[in-house]
Amino acid sequence: MHESSKTDDLKVADGGDGFTEVAAQPYIGDVLGDRVRNADVVFVPESAFREHPGPFFPQQTEEFFAWVSEHIPVGVEVEAAVEDDDFRELGLHSELIILAHLLVTEAALPITLGVISNYVWARIHSPHRERAVRVSLTVVDDKKSRKRTKTFTYEGTPENFPEACEKIERLWKSS
Repeated sequence: MHESSKTDDLKVADGGDGFTEVAAQPYIGDVLGDRVRNADVVFVPESAFREHPGPFFPQQTEEFFAWVSEHIPVGVEVEAAVEDDDFRELGLHSELIILAHLLVTEAALPITLGVISNYVWARIHSPHRERAVRVSLTVVDDKKSRKRTKTFTYEGTPENFPEACEKIERLWKSS
């Protein structure tokens, strides 16, 4: 499925790795794996990019992770799916700001979209500069049974991201 307008692009795909698959990556130890499986929001690193082996996150992930952790309500568990010693960011110089891929439970989806939207507006939006943002997240309805999993990817202006969040929620509920 694909929804787009003149100023934004939202792609929807069925499937995506769930919490168990992410926790089973070879660079994740047992203790972190348990935390990933029990989290509500997980920052998922890229496994490779061109000649750069992973795991790594896009530039500004440390700031984005701190923002989400600080602004998410108490009781919503946030985790990064990489050991602290292996945390790396890969910076690409572009007007496209790429945020780390998130794995989100259905229950945490509305609040997570709100926190991401606030981050995009506060940290990326600039009235004096033409910028674009890419936000990608996989939503899982139930960590154990995984009856429904969808991946949403938005690429467009920060101004149109709140509208994309509404579309994501609507498309998730209707699927």
